[in-house]
Amino acid sequence: MDRAWISTRASDEDRADVANLLREAAAEGRLTMEELSERVSDVLVSRTYGDLVRCLRELPCADTYKPWQKVRRSEVQVVSASVGRHRSGLGLMIPVIVGIAGLLILSTLSSFMASLILLPIRMVLFAMFIIILFRVARFFLRLTR
Repeated sequence: MDRAWISTRASDEDRADVANLLREAAAEGRLTMEELSERVSDVLVSRTYGDLVRCLRELPCADTYKPWQKVRRSEVQVVSASVGRHRSGLGLMIPVIVGIAGLLILSTLSSFMASLILLPIRMVLFAMFIIILFRVARFFLRLTR
């Protein structure tokens, strides 16, 4: 373990990770239930990474457990939020294309009877088209910020 990290304070997430490692070791038969109970109690009162690593003594995971090198959830959320934003922009273009195609098809029907029958449908499609245009404009405004 890097000496600089031995005295660094551990977070609740770090303690939960070590407790899960201990539970896995007990499920594999590496710890008895009494040892598991003892070590989990020690984990809950641990303050530093050094204390946490001592709780993993004699276990194979002690060599590979390096909490100071793991990716935090907050970093993953930032990445996934930026990916989700682009995906929603692509999904937004499909209703725009369908709405425009529907308006073009309805506008080509020129008989009086067809226009009376299709007037409510045309009005609904026009309202959807306006809503989609506002959403597209809002999406592009968010991209420029």
